[in-house]
Amino acid sequence: MTRVQDPGPHPGWRWFALLGGMSAYALHLIVSYYALPAVCAYATRMPLYVATVIALAVAAGATVAGWRHRRIPPGDPEDPRLERQRFMSRAGVVLSLVATLTIIAAGAATLLFDPCQNWV
Repeated sequence: MTRVQDPGPHPGWRWFALLGGMSAYALHLIVSYYALPAVCAYATRMPLYVATVIALAVAAGATVAGWRHRRIPPGDPEDPRLERQRFMSRAGVVLSLVATLTIIAAGAATLLFDPCQNWV
């Protein structure tokens, strides 16, 4: 009887870990910029808070996905594809963690300071 090797996690998780955090930060920045006129017109910061929470959840999820899949999947240790997968996971952890911390800093600035104070 032959034993079937576990192929490891789906490669989409590694791509999510690599690109998810920075994409969430970029979308958070764009949404925050373009939502500012509405925020100032209606005198509520709720759209900025919602955008921050959603972006933070996606970036933190990408960090966790990279962390969970950082080990080399089972297979031939000489296979260069396995090293590439490991690199994608580890780079995804670093990039998504930086994005998560940046989103937290931007959300804290929105919470502490009035974004409409100097808006023209």
